[in-house]
Amino acid sequence: MENGYFVIAGKPEGFDYNKSTVVRCRNEHDVDSMIKNLRSGGYTIFYVTKIAERIDDNLTKAVDTNG
Repeated sequence: MENGYFVIAGKPEGFDYNKSTVVRCRNEHDVDSMIKNLRSGGYTIFYVTKIAERIDDNLTKAVDTNG
């Protein structure tokens, strides 16, 4: 399974991140669909990032504690 993408969307130029929405998508097709959906909600600025790696410190702590 590929890592997927994050889409960060805002309405005005220079938007505050606390007034944005962040969604995770599985693949490029889902990204395109999500952007169309967000546009219908008034969002106009989009940042799309591909997830290169996921680091989960909670999993690391569990392994260190148990083994």
